[in-house]
Amino acid sequence: MLIIAVLTTFLVGVLLGNYATTLFFRLPRNLTVRGYNTPFGKPPHCSVCFHKLKYYEYLPILSWIYARRCNYCGIKISLKYLAIEVSTAGMAVLLYLKCGEFSEHYVLLVVISALFILVLMLAYDVDLEQHWNVFCKLLLAISVVGLVHRVLVSDTLGPFVVSMSIACFLYLYSTATYAKYPVARSNEILMLLLVSGSCLEPASLLSYIALSYALEYMTSTSKTTSFRICLMVIFFILLIQS
Repeated sequence: MLIIAVLTTFLVGVLLGNYATTLFFRLPRNLTVRGYNTPFGKPPHCSVCFHKLKYYEYLPILSWIYARRCNYCGIKISLKYLAIEVSTAGMAVLLYLKCGEFSEHYVLLVVISALFILVLMLAYDVDLEQHWNVFCKLLLAISVVGLVHRVLVSDTLGPFVVSMSIACFLYLYSTATYAKYPVARSNEILMLLLVSGSCLEPASLLSYIALSYALEYMTSTSKTTSFRICLMVIFFILLIQS
């Protein structure tokens, strides 16, 4: 039974990761994600020759194993798409082994993990400032799903209120501290605090804040690198506390 459950969760993770690859390609290019409603959307296609894919070519992991390239133009399939699918599938399996059952808790954690993986891959692939609207939407989605997760797994909203209060206070402090920075910098701080306040328990939130401020004040990392590290820290702490 465990083998069947693991295979099922892996398949679910692959399918969720496949949708994440669609967002990964389309959102920065401002393309519609409604690929199956052909009068208004654009069906799945090769990112180079734009040839419409057949149903069995939708999953990059299968296409990569079979040929490692597009069947039409011959261009190699980017490992970035494979990494998103494999990472999401692997996380789905690991979270099932940790949770021990298919539950609302498990499903929401898998969705949050897929979103974190997507944002992290985008942070390594596109310019943070140029595509900030895309990052903002995805981080807001993480915050909403994180809030739903907190409500379902907690008997009370007390810890959430405490976390968000801490996050709001620190945002006001950070806004004053970084007044010399562009508005985009202030927005970045706000979104990271919103994500951490929505997803993390108060004790975990304080741990993240300590690490993020140490990174900000004690190192010379760039804004993009700092953003990536902060996201990874939030994701890592979330997985530990869940």
